[in-house]
Amino acid sequence: MSDKDEELTEHEEIQLAASPELRMLRLLDKLERRVASGEQRTEQRAEFILEQQAQLTSKVDALAEAQRRADERWARTEGSIRDLLAIVQLQADEVRDLTAAVRAVDEHERLDVLINTVERYIAGRNGQE
Repeated sequence: MSDKDEELTEHEEIQLAASPELRMLRLLDKLERRVASGEQRTEQRAEFILEQQAQLTSKVDALAEAQRRADERWARTEGSIRDLLAIVQLQADEVRDLTAAVRAVDEHERLDVLINTVERYIAGRNGQE
């Protein structure tokens, strides 16, 4: 209600002063308008809260989905790391085996050289005797 609506004419003021019932009706009308206005504000606030809650729920759902996808990616990454670790372990075992084989070949070759040297030495001595 605007200020003009609340302004009373001189005649209305005289009637209100003379009649407590009219004054009471006027006050009740004002009260009713205020209550209606308060209800409207309350409804607007409730609508705002519900909209905010819906937005929040949507964001939480989106975050939950993003977390689920991140967990799946991490699980795949973890599996890949475990696979790579197993491959590295196999390669380390192969390198160790190859190193041992090379050492064995080196020792065998040295032994062959020693044997050949001793045989030549013995053959050389036998030829001198």
